[in-house]
Amino acid sequence: MQSLLQPAASASASPVDQTIDRGTALSYLVSGGLSVRRAAEVALLGSDDDLRAFNDGGRALAQHEDERAAAQVLAGMDDPSMRAAALQALAGSQEDVRAFVSGGWKTSWQADERVRVYRLLESGGPTTKAAAQRALDGTPEELTQFLSSDRDLAAVADDRLAATRMLAGAANNGGPVLDSVARQALGGSTEELREFLVSGQYVSRARDKEVACIRSLTEQAIQAGEATARESHAASEASTRAVNAAAEAKPAAAAARTDAGKTAAARQAAQAVRGAAAKAEELEQLARDEAAARLAEVTEQGVEVAQEATAEHPAAAVAGGLAAWNRKLLWDTAEDDPVDPNTRRLPP
Repeated sequence: MQSLLQPAASASASPVDQTIDRGTALSYLVSGGLSVRRAAEVALLGSDDDLRAFNDGGRALAQHEDERAAAQVLAGMDDPSMRAAALQALAGSQEDVRAFVSGGWKTSWQADERVRVYRLLESGGPTTKAAAQRALDGTPEELTQFLSSDRDLAAVADDRLAATRMLAGAANNGGPVLDSVARQALGGSTEELREFLVSGQYVSRARDKEVACIRSLTEQAIQAGEATARESHAASEASTRAVNAAAEAKPAAAAARTDAGKTAAARQAAQAVRGAAAKAEELEQLARDEAAARLAEVTEQGVEVAQEATAEHPAAAVAGGLAAWNRKLLWDTAEDDPVDPNTRRLPP
Protein backbone atom coordinates (compact mmCIF):
# COMPACT_ATOMS: atom_id res chain seq x y z
CA MET A 1 0.00 0.00 0.00
CA GLN A 2 2.69 2.42 0.91
CA SER A 3 4.70 1.58 -2.32
CA LEU A 4 1.75 2.66 -4.50
CA LEU A 5 1.80 6.19 -2.98
CA GLN A 6 5.43 6.63 -3.85
CA PRO A 7 6.48 7.97 -7.27
CA ALA A 8 7.05 5.51 -10.01
CA ALA A 9 10.54 4.29 -10.61
CA SER A 10 10.63 6.09 -13.98
CA ALA A 11 10.33 9.44 -12.20
CA SER A 12 13.90 9.19 -11.04
CA ALA A 13 16.99 8.33 -13.06
CA SER A 14 19.43 5.60 -12.26
CA PRO A 15 22.62 6.45 -10.36
CA VAL A 16 24.60 6.12 -13.60
CA ASP A 17 22.32 8.60 -15.44
CA GLN A 18 22.49 11.09 -12.56
CA THR A 19 26.29 10.95 -12.66
CA ILE A 20 26.33 11.65 -16.40
CA ASP A 21 23.87 14.56 -16.05
CA ARG A 22 25.85 16.17 -13.28
CA GLY A 23 29.09 15.87 -15.21
CA THR A 24 27.52 17.58 -18.21
CA ALA A 25 26.10 20.39 -16.08
CA LEU A 26 29.47 20.82 -14.39
CA SER A 27 31.24 21.21 -17.75
CA TYR A 28 28.77 23.92 -18.80
CA LEU A 29 29.28 25.64 -15.47
CA VAL A 30 32.98 25.93 -16.29
CA SER A 31 32.96 26.70 -20.02
CA GLY A 32 29.51 28.03 -20.87
CA GLY A 33 28.33 31.58 -21.36
CA LEU A 34 26.95 33.77 -18.63
CA SER A 35 23.37 32.54 -18.91
CA VAL A 36 24.45 28.88 -19.33
CA ARG A 37 26.67 29.07 -16.24
CA ARG A 38 23.85 30.49 -14.16
CA ALA A 39 21.42 27.78 -15.33
CA ALA A 40 24.00 25.05 -14.68
CA GLU A 41 24.63 26.38 -11.20
CA VAL A 42 20.90 26.34 -10.39
CA ALA A 43 20.61 22.80 -11.71
CA LEU A 44 23.58 21.48 -9.74
CA LEU A 45 22.33 23.07 -6.52
CA GLY A 46 18.77 21.88 -7.09
CA SER A 47 17.04 18.55 -7.21
CA ASP A 48 17.34 15.75 -9.70
CA ASP A 49 14.36 17.21 -11.59
CA ASP A 50 16.15 20.56 -11.86
CA LEU A 51 19.19 18.81 -13.25
CA ARG A 52 17.05 16.88 -15.73
CA ALA A 53 15.24 20.05 -16.79
CA PHE A 54 18.55 21.78 -17.45
CA ASN A 55 19.78 18.94 -19.66
CA ASP A 56 16.46 18.52 -21.48
CA GLY A 57 15.93 22.16 -22.56
CA GLY A 58 17.11 24.69 -20.01
CA ARG A 59 20.65 24.67 -21.35
CA ALA A 60 19.45 25.35 -24.93
CA LEU A 61 17.41 28.40 -23.83
CA ALA A 62 20.35 29.73 -21.84
CA GLN A 63 22.60 29.13 -24.86
CA HIS A 64 20.27 31.25 -27.04
CA GLU A 65 20.50 34.11 -24.58
CA ASP A 66 24.31 33.91 -24.56
CA GLU A 67 24.42 33.93 -28.38
CA ARG A 68 22.27 37.06 -28.64
CA ALA A 69 24.33 38.75 -25.91
CA ALA A 70 27.53 37.98 -27.84
CA ALA A 71 26.02 39.37 -31.06
CA GLN A 72 24.97 42.55 -29.22
CA VAL A 73 28.53 42.99 -27.93
CA LEU A 74 29.89 42.70 -31.48
CA ALA A 75 27.24 45.16 -32.72
CA GLY A 76 28.52 47.69 -30.19
CA MET A 77 32.05 47.72 -31.61
CA ASP A 78 33.43 50.67 -33.59
CA ASP A 79 34.46 48.52 -36.54
CA PRO A 80 32.02 49.27 -39.39
CA SER A 81 31.90 45.81 -41.01
CA MET A 82 31.49 43.97 -37.73
CA ARG A 83 28.78 46.29 -36.53
CA ALA A 84 26.76 45.99 -39.72
CA ALA A 85 26.99 42.16 -39.77
CA ALA A 86 26.03 41.82 -36.08
CA LEU A 87 22.97 44.06 -36.47
CA GLN A 88 21.90 42.05 -39.51
CA ALA A 89 22.18 38.79 -37.55
CA LEU A 90 20.21 40.15 -34.59
CA ALA A 91 17.44 41.18 -36.97
CA GLY A 92 17.18 37.57 -38.26
CA SER A 93 16.29 34.23 -36.67
CA GLN A 94 18.00 32.41 -33.83
CA GLU A 95 19.81 30.26 -36.39
CA ASP A 96 21.22 33.45 -38.00
CA VAL A 97 22.46 34.64 -34.63
CA ARG A 98 24.05 31.24 -33.89
CA ALA A 99 25.73 31.14 -37.31
CA PHE A 100 27.14 34.65 -36.83
CA VAL A 101 28.57 34.11 -33.34
CA SER A 102 29.80 30.59 -34.21
CA GLY A 103 32.16 31.84 -36.94
CA GLY A 104 30.35 34.18 -39.31
CA TRP A 105 31.91 37.16 -37.60
CA LYS A 106 35.40 36.27 -38.91
CA THR A 107 34.76 37.68 -42.40
CA SER A 108 33.68 41.04 -40.98
CA TRP A 109 36.58 40.97 -38.55
CA GLN A 110 39.14 40.50 -41.32
CA ALA A 111 37.62 43.37 -43.32
CA ASP A 112 37.92 45.65 -40.30
CA GLU A 113 41.46 44.41 -39.67
CA ARG A 114 42.48 45.61 -43.11
CA VAL A 115 40.93 49.00 -42.37
CA ARG A 116 43.00 49.28 -39.18
CA VAL A 117 46.18 48.38 -41.03
CA TYR A 118 45.44 51.00 -43.69
CA ARG A 119 45.10 53.61 -40.94
CA LEU A 120 48.51 52.65 -39.55
CA LEU A 121 49.92 52.80 -43.05
CA GLU A 122 48.80 56.42 -43.32
CA SER A 123 49.76 57.63 -39.83
CA GLY A 124 52.74 55.54 -38.76
CA GLY A 125 56.45 56.13 -39.06
CA PRO A 126 58.63 54.70 -41.81
CA THR A 127 59.15 51.32 -40.10
CA THR A 128 55.46 50.97 -39.33
CA LYS A 129 54.50 51.89 -42.88
CA ALA A 130 56.77 49.24 -44.34
CA ALA A 131 55.49 46.52 -41.97
CA ALA A 132 51.87 47.50 -42.63
CA GLN A 133 52.35 47.24 -46.38
CA ARG A 134 53.86 43.75 -46.03
CA ALA A 135 50.87 42.68 -43.91
CA LEU A 136 48.39 44.00 -46.47
CA ASP A 137 50.18 42.10 -49.20
CA GLY A 138 50.19 38.85 -47.16
CA THR A 139 47.65 36.40 -45.79
CA PRO A 140 44.90 37.11 -43.20
CA GLU A 141 47.10 35.41 -40.62
CA GLU A 142 49.97 37.80 -41.39
CA LEU A 143 47.54 40.68 -41.11
CA THR A 144 46.47 39.50 -37.67
CA GLN A 145 50.10 38.93 -36.68
CA PHE A 146 50.98 42.49 -37.60
CA LEU A 147 48.12 43.97 -35.57
CA SER A 148 48.75 41.74 -32.57
CA SER A 149 52.51 42.20 -32.16
CA ASP A 150 54.48 43.35 -35.20
CA ARG A 151 53.08 46.86 -35.19
CA ASP A 152 54.29 47.38 -31.61
CA LEU A 153 57.83 46.41 -32.60
CA ALA A 154 57.65 48.72 -35.62
CA ALA A 155 56.36 51.56 -33.44
CA VAL A 156 59.32 51.17 -31.05
CA ALA A 157 61.72 51.35 -34.00
CA ASP A 158 60.01 54.52 -35.24
CA ASP A 159 60.18 56.03 -31.75
CA ARG A 160 63.91 55.45 -31.57
CA LEU A 161 64.35 56.96 -35.02
CA ALA A 162 62.32 60.05 -34.01
CA ALA A 163 64.37 60.50 -30.81
CA THR A 164 67.63 60.09 -32.75
CA ARG A 165 66.62 62.95 -35.05
CA MET A 166 66.42 65.21 -31.98
CA LEU A 167 70.07 64.76 -31.02
CA ALA A 168 72.59 67.57 -31.46
CA GLY A 169 73.40 68.17 -35.11
CA ALA A 170 70.27 66.34 -36.35
CA ALA A 171 67.47 67.90 -38.36
CA ASN A 172 64.98 68.08 -35.49
CA ASN A 173 67.27 69.23 -32.72
CA GLY A 174 66.17 72.21 -30.64
CA GLY A 175 69.12 72.79 -28.34
CA PRO A 176 71.40 71.25 -25.71
CA VAL A 177 68.60 70.46 -23.25
CA LEU A 178 66.65 68.48 -25.87
CA ASP A 179 69.82 66.64 -26.88
CA SER A 180 70.53 65.59 -23.28
CA VAL A 181 66.97 64.41 -22.55
CA ALA A 182 66.75 62.56 -25.88
CA ARG A 183 69.94 60.63 -25.07
CA GLN A 184 68.50 59.64 -21.70
CA ALA A 185 65.26 58.45 -23.34
CA LEU A 186 67.17 56.38 -25.90
CA GLY A 187 69.03 54.67 -23.07
CA GLY A 188 65.85 53.94 -21.09
CA SER A 189 62.85 51.67 -21.49
CA THR A 190 60.26 51.63 -24.23
CA GLU A 191 57.77 53.39 -21.96
CA GLU A 192 60.28 56.14 -21.11
CA LEU A 193 61.01 56.65 -24.80
CA ARG A 194 57.31 56.92 -25.59
CA GLU A 195 56.77 59.38 -22.71
CA PHE A 196 59.64 61.52 -24.01
CA LEU A 197 58.11 61.68 -27.49
CA VAL A 198 54.60 62.40 -26.19
CA SER A 199 55.43 65.15 -23.68
CA GLY A 200 59.07 65.30 -22.56
CA GLN A 201 60.43 66.65 -25.83
CA TYR A 202 58.14 69.69 -25.67
CA VAL A 203 59.30 70.53 -22.14
CA SER A 204 62.92 70.27 -23.30
CA ARG A 205 62.25 72.44 -26.35
CA ALA A 206 60.64 75.09 -24.16
CA ARG A 207 63.69 75.04 -21.88
CA ASP A 208 66.01 75.46 -24.87
CA LYS A 209 63.98 78.42 -26.08
CA GLU A 210 64.17 79.97 -22.63
CA VAL A 211 67.95 79.57 -22.50
CA ALA A 212 68.27 80.98 -26.01
CA CYS A 213 66.07 83.92 -25.07
CA ILE A 214 68.18 84.67 -21.98
CA ARG A 215 71.34 84.45 -24.08
CA SER A 216 69.86 86.78 -26.67
CA LEU A 217 68.78 89.26 -24.01
CA THR A 218 72.24 89.18 -22.48
CA GLU A 219 73.84 89.88 -25.85
CA GLN A 220 71.38 92.70 -26.47
CA ALA A 221 72.21 94.19 -23.07
CA ILE A 222 75.94 94.10 -23.87
CA GLN A 223 75.36 95.74 -27.24
CA ALA A 224 73.13 98.35 -25.64
CA GLY A 225 75.82 99.14 -23.07
CA GLU A 226 78.40 99.57 -25.80
CA ALA A 227 76.07 101.81 -27.77
CA THR A 228 75.38 103.86 -24.64
CA ALA A 229 79.10 104.31 -24.04
CA ARG A 230 79.59 105.49 -27.64
CA GLU A 231 76.69 107.90 -27.38
CA SER A 232 78.00 109.22 -24.04
CA HIS A 233 81.39 109.88 -25.60
CA ALA A 234 79.78 111.65 -28.55
CA ALA A 235 77.66 113.73 -26.18
CA SER A 236 80.77 114.73 -24.23
CA GLU A 237 82.49 115.85 -27.41
CA ALA A 238 79.40 117.81 -28.46
CA SER A 239 79.28 119.48 -25.04
CA THR A 240 82.92 120.53 -25.37
CA ARG A 241 82.28 121.98 -28.80
CA ALA A 242 79.26 123.84 -27.45
CA VAL A 243 81.31 125.37 -24.60
CA ASN A 244 83.98 126.49 -27.05
CA ALA A 245 81.40 127.98 -29.39
CA ALA A 246 79.80 129.87 -26.49
CA ALA A 247 83.15 131.34 -25.50
CA GLU A 248 83.76 132.45 -29.08
CA ALA A 249 80.29 133.99 -29.28
CA LYS A 250 80.66 136.23 -26.19
CA PRO A 251 82.46 139.12 -28.00
CA ALA A 252 79.97 139.03 -30.81
CA ALA A 253 77.13 139.07 -28.30
CA ALA A 254 78.60 142.15 -26.55
CA ALA A 255 78.95 143.98 -29.89
CA ALA A 256 75.45 143.00 -30.79
CA ARG A 257 74.17 144.43 -27.52
CA THR A 258 75.99 147.75 -28.27
CA ASP A 259 74.58 147.88 -31.79
CA ALA A 260 71.19 147.00 -30.42
CA GLY A 261 71.39 149.96 -27.97
CA LYS A 262 72.29 152.31 -30.79
CA THR A 263 69.51 150.97 -32.94
CA ALA A 264 66.99 151.39 -30.13
CA ALA A 265 68.07 155.02 -29.56
CA ALA A 266 67.77 155.77 -33.28
CA ARG A 267 64.39 154.10 -33.31
CA GLN A 268 63.21 156.28 -30.37
CA ALA A 269 64.49 159.49 -32.07
CA ALA A 270 62.70 158.61 -35.29
CA GLN A 271 59.56 157.97 -33.32
CA ALA A 272 59.86 161.38 -31.65
CA VAL A 273 60.33 163.07 -35.04
CA ARG A 274 57.27 161.32 -36.40
CA GLY A 275 55.28 162.42 -33.33
CA ALA A 276 56.36 166.07 -33.70
CA ALA A 277 55.47 166.08 -37.41
CA ALA A 278 52.03 164.64 -36.66
CA LYS A 279 51.47 167.29 -33.97
CA ALA A 280 52.48 170.12 -36.33
CA GLU A 281 50.15 168.81 -39.01
CA GLU A 282 47.34 168.70 -36.47
CA LEU A 283 47.97 172.30 -35.38
CA GLU A 284 48.07 173.49 -38.98
CA GLN A 285 44.72 171.83 -39.66
CA LEU A 286 43.20 173.46 -36.58
CA ALA A 287 44.47 176.91 -37.76
CA ARG A 288 42.89 176.41 -41.17
CA ASP A 289 39.60 175.43 -39.64
CA GLU A 290 39.58 178.48 -37.31
CA ALA A 291 40.48 180.94 -40.11
CA ALA A 292 37.76 179.61 -42.35
CA ALA A 293 35.22 180.00 -39.55
CA ARG A 294 36.24 183.67 -38.94
CA LEU A 295 36.12 184.41 -42.66
CA ALA A 296 32.63 183.05 -42.93
CA GLU A 297 31.52 185.13 -39.93
CA VAL A 298 32.95 188.43 -41.33
CA THR A 299 31.52 187.74 -44.75
CA GLU A 300 28.10 187.24 -43.26
CA GLN A 301 28.37 190.53 -41.30
CA GLY A 302 29.53 192.45 -44.38
CA VAL A 303 26.61 191.17 -46.42
CA GLU A 304 24.18 192.26 -43.72
CA VAL A 305 25.71 195.86 -43.59
CA ALA A 306 25.62 196.16 -47.37
CA GLN A 307 22.00 195.07 -47.48
CA GLU A 308 21.03 197.68 -44.85
CA ALA A 309 22.93 200.50 -46.61
CA THR A 310 21.38 199.66 -49.92
CA ALA A 311 17.99 199.78 -48.44
CA GLU A 312 18.44 203.33 -46.97
CA HIS A 313 20.67 205.05 -49.61
CA PRO A 314 20.86 202.98 -52.65
CA ALA A 315 23.71 204.87 -54.34
CA ALA A 316 25.94 206.22 -51.61
CA ALA A 317 25.37 203.39 -49.24
CA VAL A 318 26.74 200.95 -51.65
CA ALA A 319 30.14 202.56 -51.79
CA GLY A 320 30.32 203.08 -48.05
CA GLY A 321 29.21 199.58 -47.34
CA LEU A 322 31.78 198.17 -49.68
CA ALA A 323 34.54 200.24 -48.09
CA ALA A 324 33.53 199.18 -44.61
CA TRP A 325 33.35 195.59 -45.64
CA ASN A 326 36.83 195.80 -47.17
CA ARG A 327 38.21 197.22 -43.93
CA LYS A 328 36.75 194.33 -42.02
CA LEU A 329 38.47 191.96 -44.28
CA LEU A 330 41.95 193.54 -43.83
CA TRP A 331 43.02 192.08 -40.45
CA ASP A 332 46.50 191.59 -39.14
CA THR A 333 48.83 189.81 -41.55
CA ALA A 334 50.13 187.44 -38.88
CA GLU A 335 46.63 186.21 -38.25
CA ASP A 336 45.58 186.16 -41.88
CA ASP A 337 48.39 184.01 -43.25
CA PRO A 338 46.33 180.76 -43.24
CA VAL A 339 43.64 182.48 -45.40
CA ASP A 340 44.11 182.81 -49.15
CA PRO A 341 44.56 186.61 -50.04
CA ASN A 342 42.08 186.27 -52.90
CA THR A 343 39.34 185.50 -50.40
CA ARG A 344 39.90 188.64 -48.30
CA ARG A 345 38.32 191.23 -50.69
CA LEU A 346 35.31 191.35 -52.81
CA PRO A 347 35.82 191.64 -56.52
CA PRO A 348 35.71 195.25 -57.92
